[in-house]
Amino acid sequence: MCNGAANYILYAGIFMLNFPLVPFAIDLLNAMEETPDFKNGPTPLLTTTFLSRIENTNPNSPDISKDDSRSSWGHLQFTSRNMSIRSVLASWESVGSTKTVRGLIATALKTCKITCVFCHQHNIQASGYLSDAYL
Repeated sequence: MCNGAANYILYAGIFMLNFPLVPFAIDLLNAMEETPDFKNGPTPLLTTTFLSRIENTNPNSPDISKDDSRSSWGHLQFTSRNMSIRSVLASWESVGSTKTVRGLIATALKTCKITCVFCHQHNIQASGYLSDAYL
């Protein structure tokens, strides 16, 4: 799964420790571990573009508004420019394969970590982070 057993264990640990209330996360990881080639198809260009946008947006960019930064980091990447998570990932065919799912999970976890670190580095007090909602 997740590019090897070590990553599977890492992802499972992150979910159990940091996101225990994310429903079915461990079940999804277990299912992908047991059947890594389930529905192994091509990843559509729209999904690849969506994933790239999330991965490559810089939280320190001057182009990011205050409403889309700080504890709200992740909102812009997951919802803007006619590409929301719901519109892009509308069906299994929109995803393509478990490899893409692993990429989406890793990117969402990275976005959550960036939000936490950014707020900590800038002494921003937050009761929660919007990026966590996209997991």
